[in-house]
Amino acid sequence: MLKKALDILLALFLFCFFAIHLFFAAQGKKFWNDESDGLFYTRVFNFTQLLWDGAPPGQASRSPLPYLIDRLWMSFWNYAPQQYWDLRLFFRVPQVSFWALANVFLFFFLRRRFREWLPSQKHLATLAALAVSLFSYSNNFASFYAIESRAYSLWLALSMVHFLLLWDCLRLPDGKAPWKGFYFVSALLVFCTYTAAIQIAFAVGFLLLYARHTKAPVSLMTKRIGILLLCTVPITLFYLTKIPAMSYGSTWGIYGLAVLEVVLKAFHHHSHHPLFLTGPLMFLFVPLFWWKRDRLLALLSLHAIGLVLFSLPLFLFTWWKGGLFASRYVIYMVPGLTFLYVLGLFSVAKWIQEKVPLRLQQRTFLILLLLWSLSEVIGRPISAYKGTKADIARFSARNSYKHNEDPLCALEFPHEPEELEAFNDLCRKIQ
Repeated sequence: MLKKALDILLALFLFCFFAIHLFFAAQGKKFWNDESDGLFYTRVFNFTQLLWDGAPPGQASRSPLPYLIDRLWMSFWNYAPQQYWDLRLFFRVPQVSFWALANVFLFFFLRRRFREWLPSQKHLATLAALAVSLFSYSNNFASFYAIESRAYSLWLALSMVHFLLLWDCLRLPDGKAPWKGFYFVSALLVFCTYTAAIQIAFAVGFLLLYARHTKAPVSLMTKRIGILLLCTVPITLFYLTKIPAMSYGSTWGIYGLAVLEVVLKAFHHHSHHPLFLTGPLMFLFVPLFWWKRDRLLALLSLHAIGLVLFSLPLFLFTWWKGGLFASRYVIYMVPGLTFLYVLGLFSVAKWIQEKVPLRLQQRTFLILLLLWSLSEVIGRPISAYKGTKADIARFSARNSYKHNEDPLCALEFPHEPEELEAFNDLCRKIQ
């Protein structure tokens, strides 16, 4: 009982640590066109319209889950949150929470895995899990989109949980494997964005590959794939039919730069990092290293690499529809690439163990992982909290617990981002 209570407290602490400075960052970021456009129509459309017609006009994906959540969040404040909140913060609270919760989930998942691998080193395993969750959380590409009122943060969070559940489904025996949770999260993914169909398609191929290389019962795997498709294909097709033709246009150069940005920033915080080549090397080293040692880890690393390659069909579909391709459209790659990078660290440590006899063999991986990961993330929390005093002052100035009775503030918020910012300043009484 005490252990469970401590875990709840730890989860709350980690959530606050991950979320608070992102809340402050969200409040300092102005609205842009796609945000204000989506929020305006989410406010205008009711739940039935969003569910049946899909996401508001102007959105590339018509899957409505993020907008249903936004409208539900608005309903708690009688669809007039501007009378109490700074809208910059209000509309980004769900998105920040999704990314923070995903990294809390990652911490507890990895803590359990590391403790299974090294049962005599529980405290060190906990620190290693914390280091990995910090590394994941501090991905500046993910953090940038976690503070926007768009679908990307929810998509990213669901992608992380989806990847980890797939790992558990294949690792654990049938009675303990979380297949129901995996099916449910898969359905949520395609309900969040049609692009997740890429992830589902690749998951099907991955399950077939896993069955072939591990000699799993074909009938059982076929049944699981059938359930997965039944949970996802109808939702995907329903909202795919509602995507309008667009005329933005994309090029191969845009596609290449978009994928390169996500890959480099998944391995390091900046593409000019002095070790930026180590990440791409993981593509070759990790699957080969684990192929004979642990087939599941090797296949999972191939899964992460395959999701990068599967961005090509997504680009071709976007190009066919006349849409504009951007790096945020492949944000789903971040969890798999993070796994690949961490597994690469593990691989290096294990290779050292095999080649060089060490007295601290069991601890080598965790020590290396801690040092390497913390060297990547230590600067971000420090820089993030340097401006805490100013952030708190801004928060106090722009938020209040009192009802703003200005009649102009009671009006519906406008469509354009500049007008929305001016309206927000009026309600917050910011000159």
